[in-house]
Amino acid sequence: MHCSGRHVHKVTGLILFSYGLVGSLSPHIGNLTFLRTLVLQKNSFNGKVPIEIGGLFRLRVLVLSDNSFEGKVPPSLTYCSELPELNLVNNKLEGKIPEELGSLSKLRALGLANNNLTRKIPASLGNLSSLSLLLVGENNLIGSIPEELGKTSIAFIQLGINRLTCTIRSSLYNLSNMRHFGLSSNQLEGSLSQDIGVAFPHLRQLDLIENLFIGSVPISLSNASMLEGIFLSINNFTGLVPPNLERLQNLRAKNMVMNQLGSSIGDDLSFIDSLANCTQLQTMIFSNNFLKGPLLSTIANFSTQLSMIVLGINQIHGTIPSGIENLVNLTYLDLVMNHLTGSIPSNIGKFHKMQALGLLGNILSRGIPSTISNLTLLLNLDLSLSSLVVLQLGGNTFTGVLPLEVGHLMNLVELDVSDNKLSGALPNSLGNCVEMRGLRLDGNAFEGEIPTSLQTLRGLEHLDLSRNKFSGKIPMFLGDLPFLTYLNLSFNELEGEVPSVEANVTISVEGNKNLCGGFPKLHLPTCVNLHKATEGFSESNKIGVGSYDSVYKGNLDQDGLAIAVKVFNLPRRGASKSFKSECKALRKIRHRNLVKVLSAFSSLDFQGNDFKALVFEFMSKGNLDRWLHPKAIEDEPQRLTLLQRLNIAIDVASALEYLHTQCDGIVVHNDLMLNNVLLDDDMTGHISDLVFQRSLMSFVALRLLQVLAQTKIAQLQ
Repeated sequence: MHCSGRHVHKVTGLILFSYGLVGSLSPHIGNLTFLRTLVLQKNSFNGKVPIEIGGLFRLRVLVLSDNSFEGKVPPSLTYCSELPELNLVNNKLEGKIPEELGSLSKLRALGLANNNLTRKIPASLGNLSSLSLLLVGENNLIGSIPEELGKTSIAFIQLGINRLTCTIRSSLYNLSNMRHFGLSSNQLEGSLSQDIGVAFPHLRQLDLIENLFIGSVPISLSNASMLEGIFLSINNFTGLVPPNLERLQNLRAKNMVMNQLGSSIGDDLSFIDSLANCTQLQTMIFSNNFLKGPLLSTIANFSTQLSMIVLGINQIHGTIPSGIENLVNLTYLDLVMNHLTGSIPSNIGKFHKMQALGLLGNILSRGIPSTISNLTLLLNLDLSLSSLVVLQLGGNTFTGVLPLEVGHLMNLVELDVSDNKLSGALPNSLGNCVEMRGLRLDGNAFEGEIPTSLQTLRGLEHLDLSRNKFSGKIPMFLGDLPFLTYLNLSFNELEGEVPSVEANVTISVEGNKNLCGGFPKLHLPTCVNLHKATEGFSESNKIGVGSYDSVYKGNLDQDGLAIAVKVFNLPRRGASKSFKSECKALRKIRHRNLVKVLSAFSSLDFQGNDFKALVFEFMSKGNLDRWLHPKAIEDEPQRLTLLQRLNIAIDVASALEYLHTQCDGIVVHNDLMLNNVLLDDDMTGHISDLVFQRSLMSFVALRLLQVLAQTKIAQLQ
C-alpha cells in the first residue's frame, strides 16, 4: 500500500499480488479517489468487477488478472480516462467487449484473454492509436478481425483460440512494429501476404496454427531477420518450404506440421541446406505433408542446439544420413511412415539424450543395433521403429533377435517392434524396463515361452504378443497386472489355462489350439484336468458345502498335487458376486497363513453352462472345528495340545493383522468361523473364504478384530 506525499492519508497505490485473498471486491474501492495503481493479480476474488472502479479517474494501472471475477466488463471503466494499462486476463468474465473501451485514448495495453467473452471484437478499438499490446485470446469471439486495428500501434497481438473467421485484412500489414502475430486456433482463411516479411520487419513470433489458410509460405519471411518462431501447422499451405531461410540467425522453432507442402519434382527438402545456417534452431517439425526427396546429409551439419526433428508421414526416401549422430542434444527424432531404406546407423548410441526415436513404417532392414542400449533416457521404444522416449520400429523388415541390451532402457514407457521379421526368444532383460506401459511385439517370429521376467512390469497397460510362435503355458501373473487394459495372445502355440483378468480388460486368445479356462466370452472349455482331478466333481469327492459353493477334493495326474476346488453355485443369487469378490481379494494378497490359491476359472462346463471355480492348495488336516469338536465316528483321534492351540491362534491373528493393516485397502473376513480355519500337514492354521472390503473405515476393522479375537480365545479354552 502506498500513500501520497502531499496527502498523507490518501492511498495512491494498492498492490496485493498473490496474497491468497478470497471473496468479492468491495464497491467501497471506489472511495479511494486518489488511487493510481490497483494490482490484485493472482488471488481468488470472485463476483463482479465493481462498477465503482470507474470513478477512480486518477487510475493509471488496473490489474485484476488471475482471479475468478465474473459478469460483464464494466463500461464504466472508460471513465478512467488516464488509464494506459487494463489487465483482466484469466477470469470468468462474459458478454461482449464494451465498445466504450475505444474511448480510452491513452490505453497502451489491453488484456482480456482467457475469459468467456463473446460476439465480435469492437471496431472502436481502432481508435486507440497508442495501443501496442492486445490480448483477447482464449474466448469465444466471432466475426472478422476489424480492419480498424491497422490504425493502432499494435506490436503484440494475441487473438488465438476463438472462432474468428474471414481473411487477414490488408490494413493489419500496416502495423510495421509487429513483433508477435498470434492468430492460432480460429477459422481464418485465405492466403498470407507475400510481403509479410517486409511489412513486419521486426517480427519475432508468427503463430497461425490451426486455421484454414491456403497458398504458399511467403518467401519474404527471410526479410524478418529477427524471427524466432514460425508456427504454421494444421493449415492448407501448399508448394515448397522457402529455401532462403539462412538469414534467420535467431530462428529457434519452425513448425509446419499437417499441411500440403511438397511438389511433384521430388526435391522438396532443399530448404534443409539453408536451415543449417540457423545456428539457434532447436525444433524442426514438418510431419504430415507431401515432402519428397532424400534426407540430405546437410542435416548432420545442423547446430548442436537442435533437440527435435519431426519429418514423419511424408515421402522421404534414401538412407538415414551418416553423421546425424553429431546432433548430440537431439531428444526427439521422428521419421515414421516414409520410404527410408538401409539400416539404423550402428552409432545411434551416441544420442545419449534421445527420448523418442520414431522409424516406424519404413523399409529399414537388417538387425536392430545393440548400441541402442546407450539411449538410457528412452521412454518409448517402438520397435516397429525406434525411439528413445518413443522408439518406433514397426512395419519394417528388421531381422535377427531383439537385443539383450534393450533391458538397459530402464525408463522405456513403450516398446513397439511390431510387423517385422524378428525371431528367437525374448530376452529376460525386458523385465528391467519397469516403467513400461505399452509392449507391442506382434507380427514377428518370436518363439519360446513368455518370459516370467515380464511380471515386474507392474504398470503395463497394453500387451500384444499376437502372430508369433510363442509356446508353453500362459503365465498366471498376466492376470495380476493391475493396470492392464489390453491383452492379445492370439495366433501362437500356447496351451493350458487362460488366466482370469478384470472385466474391463480386452483379451484375445484365438488361434491357439490347446487353451482352456478363462472368461465365458472366450468360449473355451473348462480345463479337462480339473474335471478329471475331481472325478467329474463326484459326491464322493465333496468335502464341504458353503452358502454359495461346494468344495471338492482332487488330485492332478501330472504331479499328484492334492487340490481343493471350490465350485460356485451360480443359479443361487449372490454366488457370482461372491466369486468376483473373493477373486479380487485373493489377487492382491499373499500370506503364509492364508490358504494359497492356485488358479481361478470362469468359463463354460461340458454342458455349455457358466462355470466359476477357485482352486486351492488342499489342507490335509481339515478345519479347526473338526479338531475342537471331534465326532465319535471319526477314526483318527482329534485332539490338540495346548501348544498347538496357541500356535493356531497366533496363525489366525497373524493373518488377520496382515489383512487389516498391511494390504492395499482393508480386507475383512465377513464370515470367520472354525470351519474357515484350515490346517495343513504341519498343523499350521490357514484362513479361507475372504471378502474384499474397501469402504469400511479403519476403526470398524479394528473393532471387528477385537471381537473376533475375543471369540477365538473363548472357543480355544
